[in-house]
Amino acid sequence: MVGRLRVPPRLRLELPGSLDGYFDAEAYVIPGSATLEQLPGLPSKERAFYSGPLMLDEEEERLFHSERLAEFVDANRGRRIAYVTLGVDASKNPHAKVLEALQCLLRRDFAVITNMRFGRRLTDSRGSASSSRCFHARRLPMHYVSSNADLIVHVAGSATYHYPILHGKPAITVGTRCRDREQIARTLNACGFSQHIPAPAEGDGFLAAFVDALDRFEAGRFPFDPSLAERLSAQRREIEATAAGFDADAAIEAALSAERPSRTTR
Repeated sequence: MVGRLRVPPRLRLELPGSLDGYFDAEAYVIPGSATLEQLPGLPSKERAFYSGPLMLDEEEERLFHSERLAEFVDANRGRRIAYVTLGVDASKNPHAKVLEALQCLLRRDFAVITNMRFGRRLTDSRGSASSSRCFHARRLPMHYVSSNADLIVHVAGSATYHYPILHGKPAITVGTRCRDREQIARTLNACGFSQHIPAPAEGDGFLAAFVDALDRFEAGRFPFDPSLAERLSAQRREIEATAAGFDADAAIEAALSAERPSRTTR
């Protein structure tokens, strides 16, 4: 017997009339897991499909890898490495206070790998030029860098925040004043996966909060206590189970089966 194939409705490109309209869909694919992606306004479970994280695949990792990066990592074996990654726009012209945070890391004898442009010369704890201790590239092989990092500083981007969890690494999240990123960062903080600090543009407390987070990391105080590995491992198992259980066909079927009134197109 030949089964009948249902022809999907004609594809319509729609421009919502307001921001709320972007949350009005027949089905939603959410790149994460239910524990961390609990944002206000998310749809009901029947229309929400968690896919696990969006990550670089093996080919992209190879494209972004370089001999220069590998040489930098090898040259800094035995020294702590901090991976500092901001959003694409922020990395082009980082806030002056973020550059000061980089300076703090170098003065504590970290080597730094970052996607940020740093226009002025940075110095280490002895006041020497630190070009051998600070590596910059616009695109980086994030699995490789994360696996070699001792500390990851990030802005809770929808893909980026999974890397510290999957690689079992301590993390500091930097505020962005962006609603969904702030919510994720605060959720990570509440779960004990990372330490959150305010956005550098929010006031004079950014650098003090960053220094306090570094002090916590170096002293092994919460969330950088010995049980961090266990917390990250449990979340990693949830992420892996979510990714393995994601059913793209079910998400498509839910969208096609939904009985919703026709919306005005633009």
